[in-house]
Amino acid sequence: MAGCPVIISDCTPWKNLEIKKAGWDIPLKDKIKFLEIIQMVVNTNNEEFLIYRSGCSSMANDFIENSTNFENYKSLFN
Repeated sequence: MAGCPVIISDCTPWKNLEIKKAGWDIPLKDKIKFLEIIQMVVNTNNEEFLIYRSGCSSMANDFIENSTNFENYKSLFN
């Protein structure tokens, strides 16, 4: 929700992050892709980074507004 794009494994529930401009979900075995994404983020200018920050916030808000997700997580931790 803070607008920080993430680089995560594709073994998480969050998918298609790059399409949503919220980050990247990459197969754990693809070390080269992880390195490429890290380098791309390092080279990203402020304008591009702001687009990803906005995408993160939008994705987080959509997730929170979906009450099904909240109930699923509640049952997971009960």
